[in-house]
Amino acid sequence: MWRNDVMNTKVDSSTDEIYNIASKQASKQASKQRCRMEFLTMEKKVKVLEHAFAASAGAYYSINLTRDLVPGSMYQVIEDKEYSLNEQMGLPENAHFTDVVSYWGKLLDPKDQPAYYNFFSIPRLLESFHHGRTHEFLKYWTKSAVFEPMLAEQHIVMYQDEVTGDILAITYVLDLTQDFREEQYKRELEIKQGKLEAALREAEKVSQYREIKAAVEAVDDILNKITAFDKVSSEDELEQLMPGLLASLGHYSMSDRAYIFTWASAEHQVLRMTNEWCADGVAPEIDNLQAIPVSSMPNWVKRFENKEVIVIHDLEATKNSEPEEYELLKTQEICSLIAVPIYANHQMNGFIGVDNPDLRQNEISITLLSDVGGHLGCVRENLKSTVLLKKALDEATKRSEIIAAIATLYVTIVQANVKERTYELLKGHDLVQKILG
Repeated sequence: MWRNDVMNTKVDSSTDEIYNIASKQASKQASKQRCRMEFLTMEKKVKVLEHAFAASAGAYYSINLTRDLVPGSMYQVIEDKEYSLNEQMGLPENAHFTDVVSYWGKLLDPKDQPAYYNFFSIPRLLESFHHGRTHEFLKYWTKSAVFEPMLAEQHIVMYQDEVTGDILAITYVLDLTQDFREEQYKRELEIKQGKLEAALREAEKVSQYREIKAAVEAVDDILNKITAFDKVSSEDELEQLMPGLLASLGHYSMSDRAYIFTWASAEHQVLRMTNEWCADGVAPEIDNLQAIPVSSMPNWVKRFENKEVIVIHDLEATKNSEPEEYELLKTQEICSLIAVPIYANHQMNGFIGVDNPDLRQNEISITLLSDVGGHLGCVRENLKSTVLLKKALDEATKRSEIIAAIATLYVTIVQANVKERTYELLKGHDLVQKILG
């Protein structure tokens, strides 16, 4: 399945520079108050960024709407390589937000430009904020980081700086291209399903009726299970969907087995079967395939890395050309198979396949396996990213609580037993008690 590269944007400097300028003009007492207010402002920013991360934003940066300013320098990280966004746009550090809007607006279709420029008009945004509309978003077609078509949903969340009174904002972009293409794919499958249903009506008078009906039901079932992937929020929820999905793929392709392999080591030298479905009367192989070294399937791994789909019509025909794979498959009573690589972020993360399928419909089976594998790879990668972001945000929140505790005047009395390594908090500030548990 086609998938856009993820674009991450970062800002070198923050609005701390504005705070420092203002603090020079304040008294010592006001400076102490400023530190407290700055901390509260940063807490609010963390909450806003948490909202953006929770939405799996593809890009974000901060804005000072009052001053028409995007603080610092902006960068794009594409495939682990950093690019200066300011250089790309021909803009200096601390660029005007209106110049940034103008640059990206010129990349849009002319018919979409008026709505884009109106949405990001600073007077309109400030008016919205003062009327209580602090979170707005706009959908539009633009170009991705690799200049491919991208359906973007850009959000802007506004709030007021308690120190300067400026109206600040965080803007983040969600890449909806994958969702859009999945909807297209669903419509295509629905069209195919309609054709299959039409064929079913014509085949009711022949012996193929039950076969075609089963195929229609299987395609519909696979479609529903692929859609369910978008609702999972953890690996456990994803794993609960896998048995049913593999069963549907196995039934549709009339296979003996349907399965998924992933890397078993960080060095990508060992593969293992993580999921397996078997038809009635077929012996499972999952327990025997938990540590398959690359040396046992060197030809396949090389072909997968070249994004090739492997279709074997007769295993005996591969005895000389792929001897290592032949020996591995022969013991499993495999005569034919289809195997498709699973990719995420341009890396091969495993493969999905079926044993002894009905190869008369191998083109549709390959399409289904490719789409399931591609979507599965993306979902797993997104879940990993979500876990990492949640961990980072939890650590940031913990640090904020500790700073708040240090900044609070309190008296704490602890009774400690050094020998038994225990203590009892006799008196302390509520926030200290919360941190110490």
